[in-house]
Amino acid sequence: MKQFNKTLLVLVIVLVSVNTYNILFINKLKKMYSSETSYLKEINRLDSLALKTFVENQILLSENTNFSISPTLKLTGENNSELRLSEITNSNYTLIFRYNEFTCSDCIYKEMGNLKELAKKIGTQNIIILASYKNQRDLYVTKRVNEINLPVYNIPHNSLDNIIDSYNIPYMFIIDKDLGPHNLFIPNRYFISSTEEYFRDILKYFQRTNSNSLEI
Repeated sequence: MKQFNKTLLVLVIVLVSVNTYNILFINKLKKMYSSETSYLKEINRLDSLALKTFVENQILLSENTNFSISPTLKLTGENNSELRLSEITNSNYTLIFRYNEFTCSDCIYKEMGNLKELAKKIGTQNIIILASYKNQRDLYVTKRVNEINLPVYNIPHNSLDNIIDSYNIPYMFIIDKDLGPHNLFIPNRYFISSTEEYFRDILKYFQRTNSNSLEI
């Protein structure tokens, strides 16, 4: 009986600690996004799992701010044609959506829908999808099922020089004409407003760069 009471006490302490952390973290987020009403609504409804996912994503992002892309990275496109990433970037900047065959299908479907809407504003030529499938045919099936009208290419698993690529999660970033990646972002299905904010920033980014190009 004493052992049971001791175990129960430890469990209560752990639960209290977790809830205390959640409260502190939520309050910190509220201060960070005090001017963003939509963010506050999302933060208020986050549960423990959502907070855990959010924190893990932020850690991954902080650890991968300076990764690189090999100029010799080979992509496999339609009809198994092989080419390099530098050959298909049509502008100074390109948005990359990255995922693999083990990424949750709902996550892929959701982000594909978001990307198709964004493409209407910045152009399909400015978005490239890099996926990893052992079987090239599976990539075609995913493209057909999701009705993808964006350029999709297959690359080997873990072929990008960052930790995120070893996880089965989707992520995005912008590359410049020298294949330098920046604006790294991990979508969070529990924190929808963060994705909406990222796409707003991306839209402004392309509008600004296009405007600068015209001025030149």
